[in-house]
Amino acid sequence: MGKGTDKMYITHSEWSGQFGGMQFGGIQKRTERDVFKRLPFDYCSLSLQPFEHPVCAPDGIIFDLKNIYPFLKKHGTNPVTGEKLEPKSLIKLNFHKNSNDEYHCPATYRVFNDHTHIVAIKTTGNVYSYEAIDRLNIKTKNWKDLLEDDPHNLESRNLTNFHYIKNDLKIDEDKSDKPLNDINIEATGSAALVLTKIASREDENKEITSKSDSHVNKDSSLPSSKPKSSKNLPYNAASYTCGLASASLTSTAFTPVTENENALIDKEEFMFKEIKSKGYVRIVTNLGNLNVELFCEKIQGGDPTGTGKGGESYWKKEFPDEFKSNLSHNERGLLIGGNEVLDKMESLPTDSSDRPLDEIKIIEVTVFVDPYEEYNKRLERKLSRQKDDSSEKNKIKSLKDEKESTTNWFGTKLTTLPSNRDQDIGVGKYLKSINNKRDLDSEDLNIDYIPEQIPKKSKHSGNDFDFSSW
Repeated sequence: MGKGTDKMYITHSEWSGQFGGMQFGGIQKRTERDVFKRLPFDYCSLSLQPFEHPVCAPDGIIFDLKNIYPFLKKHGTNPVTGEKLEPKSLIKLNFHKNSNDEYHCPATYRVFNDHTHIVAIKTTGNVYSYEAIDRLNIKTKNWKDLLEDDPHNLESRNLTNFHYIKNDLKIDEDKSDKPLNDINIEATGSAALVLTKIASREDENKEITSKSDSHVNKDSSLPSSKPKSSKNLPYNAASYTCGLASASLTSTAFTPVTENENALIDKEEFMFKEIKSKGYVRIVTNLGNLNVELFCEKIQGGDPTGTGKGGESYWKKEFPDEFKSNLSHNERGLLIGGNEVLDKMESLPTDSSDRPLDEIKIIEVTVFVDPYEEYNKRLERKLSRQKDDSSEKNKIKSLKDEKESTTNWFGTKLTTLPSNRDQDIGVGKYLKSINNKRDLDSEDLNIDYIPEQIPKKSKHSGNDFDFSSW
């Protein structure tokens, strides 16, 4: 049954407004504006269906890529606003779902609904709730993506996937100390500003360190709270320590050690890693000369067969198998000159054991380039230069310290203390200065003392009635 308020006829207001087409007073416009249909957040604004590959325009309107791309190719406008829109300006969105297959915020794990304020990061495309962005990014001023800046993402720190490690890319050590020397800053365009800032910053750091070192007090009589500066490490010092400090801490069998010392790499082992150039040798035979290029970065283990069982090495021990194909070889060198001499040797008649019937002698071997000898000379020059630099720095530093110790803040030189200054440190060190001051005072006042003569009072008789002498 109908209610008492339900009328069986159309009233005058209904007939004139909603059903009659009356337009004065804005009735028709108000009715059209009041009609509102919300599109769910997980629907494409073009197909009005749930999206599968969500993308959004710069103004935040979400589309499905398979629907919006053909539309933009044909019309080139935003189907919602009618403004110009290009396919390259679309932003790929990364929505996250929970175990119940519901879209949620990956930071707060709150499920999205039609009333959730949803935001997306333009650079990464990750979708969050505005509450998470406001609390974790805006208020804390942390302008990094909450997912891309995850410290637990270990794939970005996997050393085995680094390109330069896979391809064994290195730079020369002579240039690694000063990498900006070979760069023409004037020809680098906009990067010149960055390079000049780096160079100026390095100069500022050097000035700051030199100033800080000059203000250090080196008086051996006074205790210092700062630890002593570490001594210069040898050239073959390893990046790890000997482990004596930890061993003495965990075991009572070791003597106590409080300082860690870097382990030293064997000089030959260290040298072999530094050899990168080729060696050149001339072999003088009775048939002619042979010019040979030697691969000095490789070691011939005394096994021409390459099987590990074909001979004995110079070090009287076997070498482990080399798994890198660019380092494994079974040749001794490369012939770069003397092919006709080699043809003569091959044309000589041989016996049944493939031994030449005519004698072939090596008369002399001339070494043109020896990378090991050059390495030793280069190392010797480097060590001597470091020694000279350290002595020069110490000399300059001592002169600066001496100058600062004898000059006050205004730039005037201070008077030198007596020669027995070191003996006056301790109790009573100020007594001598006081005694000297007293001696100076007594010398200044060493004048013959003449007592002051007091004038005698004149006697007057009592009859003059003069009371001035009272």
